[in-house]
Amino acid sequence: MAEQFEGLPRFDLYLGLLQMAEGNFNEAIFSFERVLIFAPDQHRARLELGRAYYLNANYERARSELDQVLAAAPPREVRQNIHQLLARIDSAQSQTDTKVSFGGTLQGGWDNNANGGGNAKGRLDPNLSGATALDSASSAIASPYAQLTLHASRFRPTSRSASKRLSADFSTKNFIDPELSDSSALTLTNTIFNQTERLRFQLPASAQVSWLAGQSWQAMLDLSLSQQYRIWGPLWAGVKLGTLATLALDPANSSGAKDLAGFVFDAQERGRVHSFSTVYLQTQLAGQDDGHLEWRGLANRYQLGWQGPWQFQANMAVEHQWRYYQANDLFFTLDSASTELKRRQDQVIQLDLGANWSSADWLQTRTAISWEWVSSNINAYGSDRFTISQAMSVQF
Repeated sequence: MAEQFEGLPRFDLYLGLLQMAEGNFNEAIFSFERVLIFAPDQHRARLELGRAYYLNANYERARSELDQVLAAAPPREVRQNIHQLLARIDSAQSQTDTKVSFGGTLQGGWDNNANGGGNAKGRLDPNLSGATALDSASSAIASPYAQLTLHASRFRPTSRSASKRLSADFSTKNFIDPELSDSSALTLTNTIFNQTERLRFQLPASAQVSWLAGQSWQAMLDLSLSQQYRIWGPLWAGVKLGTLATLALDPANSSGAKDLAGFVFDAQERGRVHSFSTVYLQTQLAGQDDGHLEWRGLANRYQLGWQGPWQFQANMAVEHQWRYYQANDLFFTLDSASTELKRRQDQVIQLDLGANWSSADWLQTRTAISWEWVSSNINAYGSDRFTISQAMSVQF
């Protein structure tokens, strides 16, 4: 039947509309173009041809066809629909453009445990040497700090649903307390994104070199994968895998690896995004007899993001980790009358609060508060850390 009536403008118009409804945009384009060969003033066919080109991601041809329809002075409602479609074309084209950005962030803050030391209260737990208190080198040090980060990135779409981002960051952090060493780091990151109506995929890979007190400290390679599927309405669920390898560049440091695997869930409603993840973690250090420093654990994290008015964003995250170490401690014992060493277990709670405000496209400010509390069955390893920071970022 189709072969019998192909070439008749009215038949080809309705055939093209049917092909559009079925998602066969290439076939629809052919049908509408055949209409215009025999009836070049058939503006309905030209309008649908513009829509078909748009849905097929041929934005220049779509714009050309729609402009021809506008030049024919169609009715007011048709003009409104065309302008709406042209606005969507502008938005789609902007998303396919390669974007390059440069910026810097100046951050100031205060850390009450900048060296990751212990906060043992009272008498120290039983140990082989009979020590009753932490020495000064093992105790927490509080200090203000300043950090400067320079950033450059290149964002390039590779298809309608996929893109890549390559970025480079250099940061330097300076403490006021002279007992604390200044640090700096150079990080290169390449991230692959893919998102459709049913699937989200993200694959970031980064490499970093860091310096401590001006000396090479360590190199790092971080690779992770996150993949989620829409399972119902606004609810997404998926998996997360990753590994972080560190290579010591200084004899005082240690090489090692941290692996993770778990599940992630996201849901969005009324301008809020809820995220939950449960992840298995394990650490390993190069060399032998490091089990007292290696641990396995489980991390559960909840995060809430909220998009407010006037370019204001707020976020909150809370995380709990349970860590079980792979071998007995080398120093602390079960009790004062025993020489049997104790196995360490930690409970870690982290709370992060932040607020972003973009007063202009090129300027963003962020206020953040972070608190970490570590409770251990060996009180020398118990600690808490509180940081507050104010950052300003400029994009050129």
